[in-house]
Amino acid sequence: MWLPCGEPDQVVEARPQSPGVDLRGRGVVVLDDQEYVREVVAGMLRRLGCQVRTVADGAQALELARQDAGCGRRPELFLLDLTNAGGMGGRQALEALRAADPRVAAVAVSGHAEDPIMERPGAYGFGASLRKPFTLEELAEALRRALQAAGAPVVHDGSPGAA
Repeated sequence: MWLPCGEPDQVVEARPQSPGVDLRGRGVVVLDDQEYVREVVAGMLRRLGCQVRTVADGAQALELARQDAGCGRRPELFLLDLTNAGGMGGRQALEALRAADPRVAAVAVSGHAEDPIMERPGAYGFGASLRKPFTLEELAEALRRALQAAGAPVVHDGSPGAA
């Protein structure tokens, strides 16, 4: 096999694929009890331009929301893992978050497809659901749906397929 070489002064800049919606600057809290999952998802969110904070359980997510409210700000989105070994999971965290702020935008995340929340997230207060593992495009679409369900403005980047 023969592959032609490019000229040495040619530089091709790699750009991430556009997910169809501009999420730059959005504040997102990731709840997952597994550190490596938090790190991977946080990296994906940063690639989308989001400002990310991670927590290991629902109590920590509630504390972040309380601290932010005390400073006059709030996270725009919560990615909440439904199951949490030894701590508050996503469903309970969302109930408490919504009690304090009914405008919370949230995505249910789980590796357990049989959970009824994953099939009908809206019936449980979530704007969308994501089954682990998921792609960058699936993540961006879930965030867009959650923002829309919460009535938040969604700015599209004009790429083909943007809703």
